[in-house]
Amino acid sequence: MSNTRKSTTALVGWNIVAKVFVLISSIFLARILFPEDYGYMAVAMIFDGFFNLFTITGFETYYVQKRNLEADEDILLLGKVYWLRIRQSIILFFIQAILGIILYFLKDHTLGMMISILSLGHLLNLVGKPEETYLTKRLNLSKVAFGNLLRDITASLAKILFALFGFGPLSFVLGQILGIIPRILVLKKSVKLHIIIVKQGEDFKEIFNFGRAVFLNTIGAFLTSQADSAIMASFYPKAQLGIYQFARKQSMLIFNFLLAPLSSFILSYIANLKDQPSKLNKKFDSLGILISIFISPFFIFLIFNANGLVEFVFGEKWLDSVVVTQVFLCYYLFQFICYPTGYILTA
Repeated sequence: MSNTRKSTTALVGWNIVAKVFVLISSIFLARILFPEDYGYMAVAMIFDGFFNLFTITGFETYYVQKRNLEADEDILLLGKVYWLRIRQSIILFFIQAILGIILYFLKDHTLGMMISILSLGHLLNLVGKPEETYLTKRLNLSKVAFGNLLRDITASLAKILFALFGFGPLSFVLGQILGIIPRILVLKKSVKLHIIIVKQGEDFKEIFNFGRAVFLNTIGAFLTSQADSAIMASFYPKAQLGIYQFARKQSMLIFNFLLAPLSSFILSYIANLKDQPSKLNKKFDSLGILISIFISPFFIFLIFNANGLVEFVFGEKWLDSVVVTQVFLCYYLFQFICYPTGYILTA
């Protein structure tokens, strides 16, 4: 079996298993925690999402799409990309941690603690990043998929345990950080790399220019995905924000189940077909049609039965989220139909 087929099978298979655990944990968390806890999570994720926005700068994507290199040149380029990632992540860690400390002492203890804890993700995600990038370029993503599985399972179990022990909204961020650790172990074990950190070179300008283009595209994605939560956080209490965030989170589960894990594979795939745009467009069109046929009926069923399903699965306290859930389900149905057309510009 080719790397492409193995990677696709692993990404879809392991992801389905992982998301089953995520779904089960979300049900437990919804029954243990309250709308205000989800409101805290929404605000913390706005801050964390803003900082993570600067981590999606395309450095690794530049390495992945750079083909026809000798082995020594390939490792050298990976060393350059990794140095840029290290420098960036350390800066983001300190800025986010300091912001969390300031909020802790001057405004909101809980929110400050959540943002500070999440800042650790910048440092932890550095470990194993070269191995993940190296495997992605070679379309050997089975280990990456398995690492993601362990991350999601660990994070889900940790969130439930922390919630049961009364950590409230802190359960979300503590579980998220702990989930990174098993993923690191899998990536480090999957391939042995001897990375030499390279701090200068003639192609640094080219890497920066590529990264800037990816970053500008990411800004638009962040604004469209987080602007609504930021507006809600500015004008509404945390309980209502929590209902909104809960509806959004549950609605996107299906998208995260089936399509989100394929992003790495698609980026690698379009790197190989970027010189054959007609073939790439044809494959993406076919995929969109298949998704529409098989997924649309399921979404329509959920939209028209949301009231009963929410009450039965999550409890009566979440009935206020039904209308918002239905709106988000319509949105993600549209996302399914358009997927993966959005990646064509990257190609």
